[in-house]
Amino acid sequence: MMRLVSMLPCLAFGLAQTLSAQTIIFSNSGSSYTDTDGVTTDVFGPVNVSNCTSISFSVEYNFSMPFAGAGNMESSIECPFGIPPCQGDPTDPSGGGCDQCWDFFYAQFQLDGNNVNTQLVGVPGSTNQSGTLTFGPICTNGATDAGIILQTQTWAANETITFSNITITCWDGSVATVEANPAMGCAGQPFNLVATLTNPVDVSNTLWAGPGTIVSPTNLNTIVNAAPVGTHTYTLTATDDNACTQSSTVEVTVSPAPTMVDPPNITVCAGETVDVVFNGSVNPEFSWVNSNTDIGLDADGAGDISFTTAAVQDPITATITVTPKEDGCEGPSQTFTITVKPVPFINPHPDSVYCSGEWIWMYPTGTNGATVNWTNDNWDIGIGDGFLILPINWGSCCTQVSQQVVANFVMTPTLNGCTGDPVSFTMTMNPIIPSPDYDNQNVCSGEQVDVFLGNPDFTWTNTNPNIGLASSGTGDISFTAATVSTITTGVVTVIP
Repeated sequence: MMRLVSMLPCLAFGLAQTLSAQTIIFSNSGSSYTDTDGVTTDVFGPVNVSNCTSISFSVEYNFSMPFAGAGNMESSIECPFGIPPCQGDPTDPSGGGCDQCWDFFYAQFQLDGNNVNTQLVGVPGSTNQSGTLTFGPICTNGATDAGIILQTQTWAANETITFSNITITCWDGSVATVEANPAMGCAGQPFNLVATLTNPVDVSNTLWAGPGTIVSPTNLNTIVNAAPVGTHTYTLTATDDNACTQSSTVEVTVSPAPTMVDPPNITVCAGETVDVVFNGSVNPEFSWVNSNTDIGLDADGAGDISFTTAAVQDPITATITVTPKEDGCEGPSQTFTITVKPVPFINPHPDSVYCSGEWIWMYPTGTNGATVNWTNDNWDIGIGDGFLILPINWGSCCTQVSQQVVANFVMTPTLNGCTGDPVSFTMTMNPIIPSPDYDNQNVCSGEQVDVFLGNPDFTWTNTNPNIGLASSGTGDISFTAATVSTITTGVVTVIP
């Protein structure tokens, strides 16, 4: 009976399972070969191991007879005949004394088509009739595929090699998802790193790495503080139960927080215009809030500030808090104060007329405590420029003038650096004109009496209206003497 022995590799199919940690991802029941008279080759795989951080290989084998001794399986050392003697090299299985003699079972365990381990039964030190060949767990180090190649050789009709329970087992320590929230951050602001594992049960530990302060670097979900400005890579490394690792990365861009020039405190008077221009790094936007709208400014707003201060009765202060923002990033806030002071006032002051030598008075009224400064365009009245503090009045005495003096005064109140509206008034001082001596008049009843006083502004009084003259009057005196039965006298006093 003849057997056709194929010297070409056989492609063996097995059950490939969904990738998951600590699970068999490939299995095959195996084959049995008798009296092969050459090499048989079975190829198992490739199997996708892209999600596996580590894998292990396993295959069971059994020879129909033990090695050593006549009529049993022959190891390479039992095939010395030939030139050269059998070398036990599976790449030259029939060379020299191996031909028609050497029996062996050869396993090759591969990643991405490259042998990571080989095991040979049928050479000195490896002549067990049956057993299990295993390799691993080993780290896949990013390999995509895994496979097994099994080769056999026997030369006699009673020599059989059986291999079975061919498996590849996967430990899936891969990172399923990794992200940063937000991925576009701002200097000085924390952000979150969030990750999930494909099969958490097979991961012994995880570790985040990257710039800044990672609060809990061994947690899947953690917070990063104080990340520097720039685009940075954060790496999560997962270590499986076999100390094999797989890393995933996420990029985070940290933009610089804008800064601004701290505005100075401002003190103004009621009714004045306040203009505040904010300046900062590059071109930030500014928003502000106001703690006291009684100064005349809204409670909040954006951009530069421009407003007219409100009329206040007492000094009031508002605190303005300004926050710069640029490219979605807020910078540190700055505060400054605006203090509004009241403007003093004085009430209208009446014009006044005095006679030479009299006391003259200024008696302004208005904001108590205000300083009232005045100017006078005619010091001949006896008062120069000066000031007083309300509610004090001011007087001057005994200035003598020979002709009328008119002085124009302007009073201006000030208080705490604020100046109120001025008030104008006049003071007039007239000279005292002496009365001339007038002759006594003796007239008869019914006669016309005319007395020229010399000044139409002179006034006069009469002690006895029975003479025909009124009791008082102004200007020259002219009247007709009354009809009387006895001598009647009236005393006329002229007041210049």
